[in-house]
Amino acid sequence: MAITDKTREGFERLLREFHAQRIPIPISNKYPWQTRLAIRELLGLARETKAQVRLLTGTGTDMAYGRDDLAKPMRLALEEGCHVRILVWNDAQHPVGSVLAQLAKDFPAGLEIKMSGTRLASDKIPHFLTVGEDANRLEIPHPPYDNIEFTEDSPETRASICFNAAEGTRGLNTYFDVLWAKCPLFTEG
Repeated sequence: MAITDKTREGFERLLREFHAQRIPIPISNKYPWQTRLAIRELLGLARETKAQVRLLTGTGTDMAYGRDDLAKPMRLALEEGCHVRILVWNDAQHPVGSVLAQLAKDFPAGLEIKMSGTRLASDKIPHFLTVGEDANRLEIPHPPYDNIEFTEDSPETRASICFNAAEGTRGLNTYFDVLWAKCPLFTEG
């Protein structure tokens, strides 16, 4: 599927409007290009509000967060004082991506990363990003993306993003915090 500039611009406008007005309606998304735009917008919200970011992710950390269109907004959020906690639900054979590892070195007070050390139930654990207590992007659980090349439209991952979902976001934060407490801090090497 070829993504037109008009399609991309329309989705960006939709995200910006829902962000600005804190519209409490989820926006569906499934393509990698939509994921990146959604996360970039959420990181923008984090920069505005200085709210904590929680990210639960699995495989593909370099394929997603290693790209400039996500690495730069993450770096900006950290530079502007946002606190980010990332939990990578994966085993030692699938390490944290090099970009996230470098950001953790560059921002030791602002970015904490933990690894679950297991893939147990990885196809049942949802991946998500929350900003503070109100905004989130939530993926439908899926198997690990091993040996899959990410393109603009593949792999498809059904998800929703909402900029005003306090109850759901608080639930995701609680879920994250429970898992976080059980996992070891990431150390490179």
